[in-house]
Amino acid sequence: LKVLSETVSARPWPEVLIPLVSAGKPLTLPARLVQPLNGGFETDPDTAWTKAIVGPAGALIYSRQQKPLPNTDGDRFVWLGGTADQRKSIEQKVILAPRHGGITLRFRYWLYSEERDCTSSADRVLVSSGDKTLEYVMCEARRTFNPALGHGWVEGELALGPGSGQQVTLSFSSSLDDDDRNSNFFLDNVRLCSTDPNAASGDKCP
Repeated sequence: LKVLSETVSARPWPEVLIPLVSAGKPLTLPARLVQPLNGGFETDPDTAWTKAIVGPAGALIYSRQQKPLPNTDGDRFVWLGGTADQRKSIEQKVILAPRHGGITLRFRYWLYSEERDCTSSADRVLVSSGDKTLEYVMCEARRTFNPALGHGWVEGELALGPGSGQQVTLSFSSSLDDDDRNSNFFLDNVRLCSTDPNAASGDKCP
């Protein structure tokens, strides 16, 4: 009996090359932002912000009943300036959440001034956090009132840099000279946002 032998390569499926991919380090997302306490100044009495006035006595947080400003976010806001030869400040310590590539301080403000010359005006508002500063020279040309809107509220912002869990102080201060040309800086809705593309949607800057 003659037996025939035959070599058969049996492959029930085609040969497929599967690349090996290293998993690497898992993506660690930025932590959720911790917002300033009472950033809209609606809680009364306020205990979140440290307030100071040098010069003639006065207040810092006002209600719409005391000062009827239109189009406020709520009932209460901060009034910097308003009195000659006076310095006002309001500040709060906050934590910049870790793993954020960039965090920005945002706020609403309304600037009104009767100072005619911007180059010589000594009426100033300083927004600061550590070595990051933003200065507003208060004068007629810098007024923010928009007749078409019927108010002067605009958005301001200051880039604070990366967040790594460090504590910083957010500070808003005003300084007015002693002449009779008044300047005012109304402040509301102080908040933080993130420019990191991996931040939670509710934390991202618009």
